[in-house]
Amino acid sequence: MKGYEKYERSYFLPPECTYDWVKKDYIDKAPLWCSVDLRDGNQALIEPMSLEEKLDFFKMLVDIGFKEIEVGFPAASETEFNFTRALIERDMIPDDVTIHVLTQAREHIIKKTFKALEGAPRAVVHLYNSTSVAQREQVFKKSKEEIKQLAVDGAGVDPQLDFSNLPEIREKYETFTRMKVGERQPYAGDLVFSAFSGSHQDAISKGMAWREEKKLDKWTVPYLPIDPKDVGRTYEADVIRINSQSGKGGVAYILKQSFGINVPQQMREQVGYMVKQVSDEEHKELSPEWVHSIFTDNYVDFHPYFTIPECHFKQVNGIFAEAQSREG
Repeated sequence: MKGYEKYERSYFLPPECTYDWVKKDYIDKAPLWCSVDLRDGNQALIEPMSLEEKLDFFKMLVDIGFKEIEVGFPAASETEFNFTRALIERDMIPDDVTIHVLTQAREHIIKKTFKALEGAPRAVVHLYNSTSVAQREQVFKKSKEEIKQLAVDGAGVDPQLDFSNLPEIREKYETFTRMKVGERQPYAGDLVFSAFSGSHQDAISKGMAWREEKKLDKWTVPYLPIDPKDVGRTYEADVIRINSQSGKGGVAYILKQSFGINVPQQMREQVGYMVKQVSDEEHKELSPEWVHSIFTDNYVDFHPYFTIPECHFKQVNGIFAEAQSREG
């Protein structure tokens, strides 16, 4: 396999390992299940579910018997926010069901999340910041005291197999076997490398920039266990894809990689919200060309104008003009 030298182990054992759980060979009561279909599952879709679809899905989960249901990332889009509000305002949460939501540890996102939860009888808020080495160094650029070097000489062994054109291998497999490779099948599925979540896209974008800036020979990009190019995939078409769950990092990455437009840092949040608002309203994934069109329509070809319906001139110690203006 080409490019195997760039990989090294990215998981580490805890300081103390306990294996008490393996001593129990059966369970005597049902676990406390928590469904994440409406949040983690929804952000993996090319076209995230609409408000009504999410409401119907929630009813189905309740009917199945789930008592803990992660309902979404309320700050991600208006649909996500309105869905949480609808569950509460329509009194759709049974007394024995607890809803969960996810939020990054950023003040304005936390505030919007709690605003979405106002009036909820019970809720669990998952507050997170990614803490892996790749995330700390590349995304947040924060140092950690006493970072341990845990390189393993045996990591990244060449499997002696050529998967450099996996899409072609997959196509032949489907032709020969008449079987369909699933969209999320590692590493051949259409969506296996695709990131729709804003936080995932931001991490990948920053990880790629970090890799380029540091001239790294090892692959450590967050959320991408292998380099898609090693198996014949592309970053633009396969990795960063834009829908209503996307964020400023993903939109900026598409504009830079596909069209050479480097959006200033101060503009990225506004541009990101503008683009994903279109996706939220259209309920569609946006192609790179569509993203580019939204950007140019609002920042390049945007020509606001006004008319002057009335104008009067007066000569009093000089010539003065009085005019009325009207926008549009």
